[in-house]
Amino acid sequence: MIVSGLSRRAFKHLAALETLIGKANVSAGKSTLDLHSHDESYHRTRAPDAVVFPTSTAQVADVAKYCYEHQLPIIPFGLGSGFEGGITAPTGGVSVSMAKMNSV
Repeated sequence: MIVSGLSRRAFKHLAALETLIGKANVSAGKSTLDLHSHDESYHRTRAPDAVVFPTSTAQVADVAKYCYEHQLPIIPFGLGSGFEGGITAPTGGVSVSMAKMNSV
C-alpha cells in the first residue's frame, strides 16, 4: 500500500482492499491519485480516495461488492483519454484501473 494524504474514509478501507486483491494492487499515492483524477475533458477534477489494479474479473467483482457494501463510489478507469469527465471522483471513492487486465 502506498499512502499519501488520505481521507479518513479511504484509510479505513485500504487494508480491506489490499486483502481482497493484494497489497501491490492498491495505491493511495499522490501521483497515482493525480493520474486517475482527470481525463481530457475540461471538467473540474477531484482525485479518488484510492486506486485499485485488479488482475481478474473475480477481483473486479470482489472490489465492486466491497464498495457496494460500504457505499463507496466506484470510478472505472481505462486510459483516461475520454472527453466527458467520466473518471472524475466528485465525492471521492475507489478508481478501478483496468491497466493490469488483458481480458474481461
